[in-house]
Amino acid sequence: MITKEQIEKIRSVPITELLKKQGYSPVEGKHGRGVWYKAPWRDESEPSLKVCPELNVWFDYGAHVGGDCISLVQYHHNKGFPQACELIQSLMDGMVFDSTPIELPKYTRAKQETVSYSYLKEEAIHSASILRYLESRRISRKIADRYCVELHYGKTHSEHYYSLAFKTGEESYELRNSNFKGCIGPKCIAIIDNEYSRSDEQPKACIVFEGFFNMLTYVQLLQQRSPMCVTEYPCDMIVLNSAGFVPQAQPIFDQYDRIHCYLDNDKTGHEKTHEILDRNSGRAVDESYRYRCYNDLNDYLCGVMQEPLDDPPPDI
Repeated sequence: MITKEQIEKIRSVPITELLKKQGYSPVEGKHGRGVWYKAPWRDESEPSLKVCPELNVWFDYGAHVGGDCISLVQYHHNKGFPQACELIQSLMDGMVFDSTPIELPKYTRAKQETVSYSYLKEEAIHSASILRYLESRRISRKIADRYCVELHYGKTHSEHYYSLAFKTGEESYELRNSNFKGCIGPKCIAIIDNEYSRSDEQPKACIVFEGFFNMLTYVQLLQQRSPMCVTEYPCDMIVLNSAGFVPQAQPIFDQYDRIHCYLDNDKTGHEKTHEILDRNSGRAVDESYRYRCYNDLNDYLCGVMQEPLDDPPPDI
């Protein structure tokens, strides 16, 4: 049985060395921080797989997935967690570990359980209950239509559910309705490129959200030129879909001159914001002060105030 010490040692294996053991070499001449590869799991002429050696994480810009060395092997070789660990040990010529047994976690990438469905159908948003739900969250149908779909799903056609869905991968969705919050497929980070071209003088900037409803809220407020928004220059939008994905997002952050953090005003949100600021000194900004009396940006839009925090963001 695999042990806690084994998992930690396996997780510390340099991803660049792991790829080298499998015969993959980095691409020379790629601009930007990090080490770039052509993704081994598809044919491509330009490299889209980035490895950040300092944090030992990877990110595939073609599929919008990433993680540590174990998740790399899981994704590349379609392995479960224990099998991926065994393969890494084999590739690294066998590593000697402590043998104290522990129980493996069932899910390793996200706290929220994901479910597979055989029936998936995307439709334009039209159901009255979803339209009422959007209205309750103060999001216009026009903005929701731009970034979301109405997803009908089930294990069979007779078992039928539907939700507002934000698509994050080929068959991966974040799901929301008035009674349900979940996902289909693996959780992953979503990147939304700005629709408007930047001038050479403008910094390449991004805005970071924990969930897609805060992204929708930001777009809603941006149309109103709200003081909640960064209006000095255009920004890409990064939706983590889990605060725990901050380490995996670092290779993405490396591409930007400015990183504006719109995370939640709670303990986890503050911790992850400080993590981003520490790793991106001089480039990252905590923007949660703009909605300091609210848990998140959508609560601000809806006027739902929270109790004062013990450690509110400082004035800037």
